[in-house]
Amino acid sequence: MNIIWYHWLINLNPDLDDILLPLIRRSLRIGVWFIAIVIALDNAGYNIGTILAGFGISGIAVAMATKDTISNMIGGINIMLFKPFKVGDLIKIKEHNPAFVRTIGLRCTKVEDFITNTTQMIPNNLLIDSVVENISDWAGKLHYEEVKLSLNNDSKQIEKAIDLIRNIINNHNNINKLDRVIFKCFDDIAFVIQYVYNVTEFKNRHIVKNEVNLKIKHQFEENNIEIANLPFELFQKLKK
Repeated sequence: MNIIWYHWLINLNPDLDDILLPLIRRSLRIGVWFIAIVIALDNAGYNIGTILAGFGISGIAVAMATKDTISNMIGGINIMLFKPFKVGDLIKIKEHNPAFVRTIGLRCTKVEDFITNTTQMIPNNLLIDSVVENISDWAGKLHYEEVKLSLNNDSKQIEKAIDLIRNIINNHNNINKLDRVIFKCFDDIAFVIQYVYNVTEFKNRHIVKNEVNLKIKHQFEENNIEIANLPFELFQKLKK
C-alpha cells in the first residue's frame, strides 16, 4: 500500500487507523512468511513453478470461499470512510424498522431496533447495497397533533384554546416553525383542534412533544377549557 495514500485515508477518517493498521501488519507478516517459505523450498530443490501454480489455484478457491467476508470488509471501510451514518444515528433500511447504530465494525454493523429494542448484526455489504435513510440527518421533525375538546366548550373557549396552543408553540425555544393551529372538524363527541409544528433538532422531538402537551394541559385547566372525556361522552351520547 502506498504510504501517501494510507496517510491521506487516515487523515480523512482517523477511526480507520485502528482497523487498517492491524490488517496491514497481518498482511505483511503473511507475505514475509510466504516469501521465506518459497525461498526455503527453492533452496531444498523443489520445483517452485509447480508450487506457485498450486498456490494460485488454492488462492482462487480461498477467494471464492471468502468473497462475502471480503465484500463485508470493503463495505465496512466504505462506511467508515464516507460516513453515510455514524454511531448513535437513527437509520432506516428498506422495509425494516428504524434502528439506532451502536457499533460499526469491519465486517458488520450492530444496530438496535427502534420499535422492539432488539439488537441485530447487519453485514456491511448489505448496508452498502441497500438504500439507507439516515433519519438523524433530518433538520427537525414535523409533528402532527390533535386535541379533542369537550362539546361543553363554547366558541370563545375554542378560540382561546387555539390562541393558547399557538403561543405555546411560538414561544418554545426548540421549535423553529409553527405550521398551523386550526379548528379541524366537528367530531360526533368532540371539537377537534389540529396543531402542526417543526422541532429544531430531531433528537429533541420527544422532549419537545412532552413539554408542549403538558403546557397545553396546564393552560387549558387554568382557562376552564375542557378536554373531551371520550369514553364517558360517547356513553352519554349513546344513552340519548
